[in-house]
Amino acid sequence: MEHPETIRVAENLALTYHSQGQWREAEKLQAEVLEQSRRLLGMEHPDTIEAAGSLAAIYCAGDGWHKACNLLESAVQLSMQVLGKHHPYTQNVTKELSLVYEELGRSEESQEMEDVLLS
Repeated sequence: MEHPETIRVAENLALTYHSQGQWREAEKLQAEVLEQSRRLLGMEHPDTIEAAGSLAAIYCAGDGWHKACNLLESAVQLSMQVLGKHHPYTQNVTKELSLVYEELGRSEESQEMEDVLLS
């Protein structure tokens, strides 16, 4: 994956695997997408931030809540910096982090993310 378009195609395939319940294939491919996106585009590129969110969603589907939490915390921080608090993707990834916090029994942090969404 040496070209951004190749990364996008691979991500679409990973999301297809995810939608078909092929968690291992989806996770493996999406992890590669994230790694290559970070390498080629940089940590703060919107596509890289979205790739992290997509991998987190795959982790959630496979009960990898702690892995998802780490990725989402980073994605929320970068998304707020790069895209802004009111960008639809920032809102979406913040909501996802709130749900993961809730799933992990971290209700106070979940509420903090909800408050961020409302402010």
